Amino acid sequence: MMGIRATTIAISFVLIVSNPLKVNADTFSTDRLFDAWMTDQCIDYCFVGMCVYLVCSAIPPSCATVTQPRVEHYWPDLLVTVQSTPADNPYSELRAVMQPVEDAALAAQSSILSALGTGNLGQAGGGSTAQPALNRDKVIRLKEANVTGNPVLIMSDVISDYTCPTDATPFQPYYSSAFDAFAWRTGITDMFTLDAAIPGRREIGSMSLTNPLGNTWGAVQPRQGFVAQDNDVKASAVIAQRAVDIVLGGGGGHVYVSPGSSGSQLGSSDGFDIDAGETFSQNASESSGGSGSDEKKSKWQMVSPKQDRMCRAFGDDKQWFNTGATDFLSYNNGRHSDRQQYAYNYWQQYSCCWPNPGVHILTFPAPRMCVPVGQ
Repeated sequence: MMGIRATTIAISFVLIVSNPLKVNADTFSTDRLFDAWMTDQCIDYCFVGMCVYLVCSAIPPSCATVTQPRVEHYWPDLLVTVQSTPADNPYSELRAVMQPVEDAALAAQSSILSALGTGNLGQAGGGSTAQPALNRDKVIRLKEANVTGNPVLIMSDVISDYTCPTDATPFQPYYSSAFDAFAWRTGITDMFTLDAAIPGRREIGSMSLTNPLGNTWGAVQPRQGFVAQDNDVKASAVIAQRAVDIVLGGGGGHVYVSPGSSGSQLGSSDGFDIDAGETFSQNASESSGGSGSDEKKSKWQMVSPKQDRMCRAFGDDKQWFNTGATDFLSYNNGRHSDRQQYAYNYWQQYSCCWPNPGVHILTFPAPRMCVPVGQ
């Protein structure tokens, strides 16, 4: 548990919220994150089994078995912001608190990029280079990204008897593309991985021989700031997925901070007793071999400019509307930011037993029963 640190963060949160900043239409405050958190379509709190513990006492000498529920649920571990320049972060409170850090990041980025030549590669900040109108699928966009521990995680201590622990820390910066300027601008450090070398291996969406581009928003690898996508909203989604993949999967010579003091990753536990000191590792079913993000099953929720009440994987327009829409650009509806500022919650699934002071003996499954939470 976070203890004193959580209390300090909570006090800081109260002070920040009680003194809101003036923001433009595409920026948001912490209260929106808490509102977005309270949606049953994202939390998915479900009872999936029972855990049996052996509890013993010395006086008088005796032992008994105690059962506790086993649950599965999602935590919005990470907040991802995508913008054109590091200083243009849409999360207003974080931008105010982190301004000195962002200034240092921008200075570091400028220093690194000064050796990379001219053009978009050598300039601080992002943008796009559009081809003629008849070739709009060739728009190349450059975006910056930040990954931060979601502020709503300050609630994890309050309800810790009924939820699984997370390695993420609220307000903790985990990634800034400005500090990772060389790898983020060139993609060289990821260029020789299998995921980058094999087309379609890690697509956000899908690819086929008959329709190689029609159903994909972009590739996760190489994890860089340039993306070929004429839809700015979908481009921001691809960038968000890449940034989270760096934090969760690491490697590739990127500069990032791993969640958890022990460097363990976020995700589901392979064990059952959360008091046994087990390390929570990334869900083994994920596509990148037990680490990184899962572009097929990750749950994303746009926070700004539109606040979504649902959480889905990127890449499939139909599932965001449930109307049978087939328009390839339909995800853009109501989500475009004129200032090119976007923010997403990344929801990660956890599975664990409610805590008990006894020794865990076994766990057996039970019919899945889910409880609606929030609105």
